[in-house]
Amino acid sequence: MEHKLSIIIPLFNSDKHICRCLDSILELPLHKEVIVVDDASSDGGGELCDGWADRDPRFQIVHFPENRGVCAARNEGVGRAAGAFISF
Repeated sequence: MEHKLSIIIPLFNSDKHICRCLDSILELPLHKEVIVVDDASSDGGGELCDGWADRDPRFQIVHFPENRGVCAARNEGVGRAAGAFISF
């Protein structure tokens, strides 16, 4: 299936909010892929996202070994995006 929309989510210490965010994205009636870039979170948010990727092949999780900032996270997501459109 071809993805029409690539949704890029920079993640840094947001474990309290990431599940709600991903739930809301799944409700969108679009062909989509979700790229979460974990910017070296220390709160377990990256591991939560790994569970989502294990259950749904539309999720792609990237883990940075050290904090590089939101711009680097977005650029990494754009480089991996396969959709015709990109959203953050």
